[in-house]
Amino acid sequence: MRLTQTLLAFRRGFWFKNIWKNKRKTTVKEMDYRPAMKFLGVEPIDPLENENFFGVKKTKVWIPPDDPRFMFPSRSEDHVDWHQTSAYTCNDQVKLWEGLPQVQILTNCLIERGLPPDVLTNLDQFSLPGQDHLIQRTILQAHLWDTTREKLPKRKKPDDISIWNYKTELGIPESRAAELLYQGITQRCFQALSITDPYIVNHLRLIREHQMNTNFVLEKNPIYLACKSLYLLTSDKPLSRFASKEQVLATRDRTIDNIWPMTAFVDLEKSHIYKTDGCLGYTSDYSCPHSHTLLLVHSKDWTMDQRHANALVMSYAHCLESAKYHNATESLMNEPVCVQTIHTDGESFGYTCFQLNAMANSVTEGASKRYNLAWIDDDLLFNKVLPRRSMLRDTKYRQYNPNVFRKILGLFSRS
Repeated sequence: MRLTQTLLAFRRGFWFKNIWKNKRKTTVKEMDYRPAMKFLGVEPIDPLENENFFGVKKTKVWIPPDDPRFMFPSRSEDHVDWHQTSAYTCNDQVKLWEGLPQVQILTNCLIERGLPPDVLTNLDQFSLPGQDHLIQRTILQAHLWDTTREKLPKRKKPDDISIWNYKTELGIPESRAAELLYQGITQRCFQALSITDPYIVNHLRLIREHQMNTNFVLEKNPIYLACKSLYLLTSDKPLSRFASKEQVLATRDRTIDNIWPMTAFVDLEKSHIYKTDGCLGYTSDYSCPHSHTLLLVHSKDWTMDQRHANALVMSYAHCLESAKYHNATESLMNEPVCVQTIHTDGESFGYTCFQLNAMANSVTEGASKRYNLAWIDDDLLFNKVLPRRSMLRDTKYRQYNPNVFRKILGLFSRS
């Protein structure tokens, strides 16, 4: 049988023509089944006319009206916090391109370079035995020894290297390294404080991933500020003032330059969704309700002035909401609200000190004219030298700066 099929396959065309020649005139007669069915006594039934011929008819599956496949996208007007009037919004991830001049207008503050004098005098009051060695190990733990391995962004080829292509590598992300660095440094700070004064740490609390929001009006434009800090250090007593009342009054003759032709709202996004009620991030029965120091993480793509600017806006938000929370809006001249901020990108550190002297930004004329005051400073903790023609495992860490930990410890120890 198999041999016959194989032999016929060689002459398939001949057999096809032969069959077509003999069978092409064959006609198919239409069969009439009715006489045969009548002879057998069977009544024919048309299945198309009888609905129950194939048994129980299948009904369509009922789809609920709230099935996500048929739902329309939600409108912004249906949001709980939607308002008819739009507001400018700003958070800890907004990059202020104009930097410090823009922040001076937004927060009505005068900025000075360097830390306040009382902070500088407090730098050497607390210390930790072998603190430089411990901080260097903290740096290596954050940037080298941690077991986290994630896909890192591909490095850009330097302009002076003609033929080179960096491979995709696994390592510790920048955000993870900054978080580990903060964990190690805050732990060393509490150790140094407890050695000198064991009871000082009982008056401080460290909150992780703290969130707060507030709002104010500037030039008849509502502004909504939201801050999410990696850590927030709170205390049971408000932070003492950085500048005396006489120093605040001495700033009456100073002015804040504008950034014409741009406005201070150039980088703020308008939105109809915002909260009108401020929130400090904790309830009234919290044992340490006063904000002490903010710890922020910024990207390496930001300049130091842009990081200072964002930190000052977040400090202003905390001071503003704290004044509302503690009903201190009328006594700011005698008891101003102060907040410190430390920000980093994993290598360099910045410090800001903010003192809220005026609640409203309209207090800029007459005998009651006064400004808020801010101090900024920054340092490079270490220099991270990336290899030019090799993998990231050959990265070198040089030029450790011990003054960074001294300044952070001085800010933590301030009461």
